[in-house]
Amino acid sequence: MNEPIKLDGKYKYRNGEPARVLCVDRNDEHSVVAMGEDGTITNHLFDGIYIKNTIHEYDLIPDVPLWEGDIWVHPGGAVCPALSNYPDLNYTSAGYRKIQAREVEQCQS
Repeated sequence: MNEPIKLDGKYKYRNGEPARVLCVDRNDEHSVVAMGEDGTITNHLFDGIYIKNTIHEYDLIPDVPLWEGDIWVHPGGAVCPALSNYPDLNYTSAGYRKIQAREVEQCQS
């Protein structure tokens, strides 16, 4: 079972479109009301499901930002976390270089 949708939470539709939650306490089985960028209003079950027992493009899912930060890479293909996590190690002398990285697709687990 998914967590209940919260009025102050940040959500998007499963299709990637941003969604603004307008109401979470409607007096109906579909107690959550959301609005898409184009003004389309959608109704959902308490946990953001658009149609019961299905996966649908208008399901509400948390809009979690992707990871962004510094990593150290080696020409041989090894990747290490940010140097600030391990101040005693000198990655540069071992052939590593620091780059700014950004996750482009979130893993689904």
